[in-house]
Amino acid sequence: MAHFAIIRNAKYKLANLQSVSRHNERQNAEYGNKDIDTSRSGDNYRLKSPREKSYEKEFFRLREENGLKGNLRLSGKKQSNVVCEFLITSDAEYFKGVGGEETRRFFQEAYGFACGKCGERNIVSAVVHMDETTPHMHLTYIPVVNGLKKGREVEKINCSEFWKGHDSYGRLQDEFHAHMAAAGFALERGVRNADREESRGHLAVEEFKIASARQEASELRQSVSEMQGGVIALEKQKNALEGEIRALQDARDVISGAMVDEYAEGAKTHSMEVWKARIAESKQRASDSKLLELLKKFVDLPMIKPLWEKFVQSQSMEKGRDGRGDRNRER
Repeated sequence: MAHFAIIRNAKYKLANLQSVSRHNERQNAEYGNKDIDTSRSGDNYRLKSPREKSYEKEFFRLREENGLKGNLRLSGKKQSNVVCEFLITSDAEYFKGVGGEETRRFFQEAYGFACGKCGERNIVSAVVHMDETTPHMHLTYIPVVNGLKKGREVEKINCSEFWKGHDSYGRLQDEFHAHMAAAGFALERGVRNADREESRGHLAVEEFKIASARQEASELRQSVSEMQGGVIALEKQKNALEGEIRALQDARDVISGAMVDEYAEGAKTHSMEVWKARIAESKQRASDSKLLELLKKFVDLPMIKPLWEKFVQSQSMEKGRDGRGDRNRER
């Protein structure tokens, strides 16, 4: 099974930051996402923590501290995108296979890649979620570009310019895969989709989770189908064994009935010919059901074997008496 180095990007306006912050930092009492297991939230860890309690306040703190410029529309209908977020992951099976230590190294390397892409000082938060089905990192950052203001170089917040350029999202995938491969991770680059990468960019975080859930559901359906096939095969085997058991029981009843008659009525009640006929009947049933071997095993059972040997001995004695009588008559 192929495993991929996955990086997605989402863009947020100032009004979105409160809900993003509460989700990423696990500040809610309850979550609509049923994939979150809050009993495991203690396993989550941060590669960079915000100083402020909310991403909105941390945004303003970093903008002031780093002297970031930019003509931002922070209210009204057409607000500016002020923060972006990388969602970085692979698939659940990959992380299970490599183990906890290598999983931590994966996210540490991915964090290094993001620092080179957007600058560590512009990162609002980087948190790894281990309390969902697939480990992943939310890395929230301010998109900063270099510009000129009154003839001097400045850093400004501008999401459009940060992602400006044909196939910029495609290059992000290429660069991320190359970085992770160079770090020793046996991962493939995601399948190229020119239309999606050029016109839509990457799936947003929630879209990616929906797509991942659909993929996992498809794999689960395949597993269920395979299990159902196994159940059907076992059911057929069970039916075949039940048929063999019934045939064996029939053979047992024939032999047991004959033996009961022999000891209840005496050896002379049934002649050798009767015994031969009954044994032939048992063998025929066993042969018809391919159970001759099972019939032999039945005769060898501890409870049956003494009776069978006694029967064979009595028949030998009877045959001996018949032989002496024949010789006497001949004389």
